[in-house]
Amino acid sequence: MHQQGPQQVNIEQVLDGHALKGMPLQVAITMAIVLIADGFDIILLGYVAPAVAAEFGITHGGMGAVLTASFLGVVAGGFLGGSLGDRYGRKFLINVSLILFGLATLVSAVTDSVVLFTLARTLVGFGLGAATPNAAALMAEVLPSRWRSQIITVAHASSTIGTVVAGVLARQMLPEWGWRGLFVVGAVFPLLVCLLMMPWLPESPRFLSRQQQGQQRTARALNRLVGETRFRGDEEFVHSDSGEGEGRFRDLLATSFRRDTLCLGGIIFTVLFAWVAIGNWGTTVITAMGHELSAAVSVMIGYNLAGLFGAIGTALVLRRLGSRRVFTALAVTTIAASVLLGTFLQIGEVTLFWIGVYVVIAGACLTSLLQASYPLAAYVYPTRIRATGVGSVFGFGRLGAVASSAVTAGLLALGGSPLVFGGIALAAAGALIGTRVMQHHIPHASGAAGR
Repeated sequence: MHQQGPQQVNIEQVLDGHALKGMPLQVAITMAIVLIADGFDIILLGYVAPAVAAEFGITHGGMGAVLTASFLGVVAGGFLGGSLGDRYGRKFLINVSLILFGLATLVSAVTDSVVLFTLARTLVGFGLGAATPNAAALMAEVLPSRWRSQIITVAHASSTIGTVVAGVLARQMLPEWGWRGLFVVGAVFPLLVCLLMMPWLPESPRFLSRQQQGQQRTARALNRLVGETRFRGDEEFVHSDSGEGEGRFRDLLATSFRRDTLCLGGIIFTVLFAWVAIGNWGTTVITAMGHELSAAVSVMIGYNLAGLFGAIGTALVLRRLGSRRVFTALAVTTIAASVLLGTFLQIGEVTLFWIGVYVVIAGACLTSLLQASYPLAAYVYPTRIRATGVGSVFGFGRLGAVASSAVTAGLLALGGSPLVFGGIALAAAGALIGTRVMQHHIPHASGAAGR
């Protein structure tokens, strides 16, 4: 008599048949809080840099070196943290990241050595860089497909809440508690998330199904996600890329992924170039036009708020319209607004109102492009290289932020504000080209594919 084989269970079908409630919703909320902690810590040093420099007795150049070391840690964390997440698990790497940047921030708060402070900030950057691709991968692999791109975009946009909270606390705490007190808050936050929230989350069932003897763990993870004991562990768990081998860095440039990897890296590089050009130099550019510093700061607050609401709006339409259409519209809007403002600045004076309008438009479009790149990257790469892919394209893309600081300073010196906005338009054009050349896109709701 023929013996029947194990029951085959498609993980995607199981997850797609479950509503966004219970454990999947808890995963989404926890990842948003992880990314809020990420946003809080990543901006923290920027708010207190003058006080830190004064206490350690270092120059602006020395403080710049500390900031650069921290940023390079973020880049390294993106590359290596993504790869380690594909090898050891998304949840495991998120926990390691939270512990790393929590403890390293605590070291930053208590040390009297500028060398140890710099090393600690580099480790903070590594932890921050490693957390983001693994958070994107975990959400991509446990959320129902109809909610996936929206939730990933909103969760990563939540990091803006962390930057806003850091600014508010800096203003309130610095006079009484100093920068060290603020760093203690930045250390305790991720450690509490790791201790109180992360233990309750399951690992990605797609990741577990790829491990040797992983059926029992996969069954337990799926049971927790669907909220009932439906699987015993003797099933054969499959998903869309079950048959593929172990992922490696070089796979990102294999024939099937090369175009998308290069385009994604280029999109993120150019978007971050433009985003940092406005975010870091906006106040300088506005005051150079003759406006008061207080007015310039007020305008730039609108930049971050517009980014948050723009990303939420983009999340709502990303699946309905598809990423190719959405990215194209956002890039074209940024190009048009930047060219118009640069042209009007060239031929005459522009009022603060219209500068504010531009900052809001650019903030909404550029932040939306940046945050929506997370679900797009998670869509492009399969389970075996998902965290590696997301981490690598964002690791490379963050170099655009490094280039932006130096290039924008040069543009400002060479041609003033009009040339700066011309550079932003050119960067947005690069993002547009990458969008149009890219092969795979998140499909729109009414189509079978978005390619």
